[in-house]
Amino acid sequence: MRLLFMVASRDILGRRGESPVWHDPLEREEHLVLRDGRKVAWTWMGAEDGIPVVALRGFPMTYLLPGEGEARLKKAGVKLYALSRPGYGNSSFDAKIGVLEDNLIALRTFMDRVIKTPCVGVGMSNGFVPLLAEQQANPDRFRTLIAIGYTGVLDRSGINRLQSVQKTMMRLAGPAPWLAKLVAKSGHRMMRQHGVDWYLERAYRSRFLDMQTCKNPNVSALIRNACEHLLKQGHAAFVRDLQLAVEPIDSAIESLSIPMRFLAPTKDGVFDETAYRRLEHRTPNIRVEPVSDAGELVFYQRTDLILDRIIEAATASDEPHETSHVKAQAPTAAR
Repeated sequence: MRLLFMVASRDILGRRGESPVWHDPLEREEHLVLRDGRKVAWTWMGAEDGIPVVALRGFPMTYLLPGEGEARLKKAGVKLYALSRPGYGNSSFDAKIGVLEDNLIALRTFMDRVIKTPCVGVGMSNGFVPLLAEQQANPDRFRTLIAIGYTGVLDRSGINRLQSVQKTMMRLAGPAPWLAKLVAKSGHRMMRQHGVDWYLERAYRSRFLDMQTCKNPNVSALIRNACEHLLKQGHAAFVRDLQLAVEPIDSAIESLSIPMRFLAPTKDGVFDETAYRRLEHRTPNIRVEPVSDAGELVFYQRTDLILDRIIEAATASDEPHETSHVKAQAPTAAR
């Protein structure tokens, strides 16, 4: 299997000295073209004609579901669109505009042309930021939001609990992006020289649970594919995504008008239940759900639980926001 992976990795490399070309292993990738020629790409999992759910990935090396996960979605009649945000995979980014604006242009165009109806939005890590910003700008865009893992915006104090390298990069991204780019460029060059395993070893070696997941033969190929999906467009796209995580959109939490569930892994090194529970006091529409035995790679460690929540939200009756607001208050009042 290791030899096969090495051969496959070599096979998908572009011209020598350039970034690898990312391919959708499901062979379902589609794309639309913006007026300026940029591409917005996505793939999908589950039921081809199912209830639409839009998912945006973030920094963690998680993107596509294992086969049994897709089978569950198909059985439930749910179609999970995995949108490649600008800079990921084959979706272009525009360095001339801000990173949040770039993400919102891609998301809105995709929603308007492909989805065309209110749906559930799922954001993994900082991939949640554009969903939250869009909900504030267009309150009828989504029916429910689900955040998975540390997002930045939902707990600003969490940056202090990140690993030292992550914490430093996050703090550099805003005031000194040139320095963050220099560090990221060095890391990207080493990854291209030594392979994806080199990157994964350094990203997760201090987190036993996540490192064990990387070695799990049932998901290791998906993790490597997600790594290539993230790094395909080089270090500049990576630094822009760091900047997205620190975008000042905190007011969107207070103005949240739809139900939101925050699935918070307890072993990601950032989890602080006291800090997270404050979210439920900031707005009654938010429900925090600690996820035990899960780290940064919670998408693969607790796949069944995450799919339970996605399917529940997607198949729930589409009630008016006022009704949903009242229902969301009940758990908070009980606590």
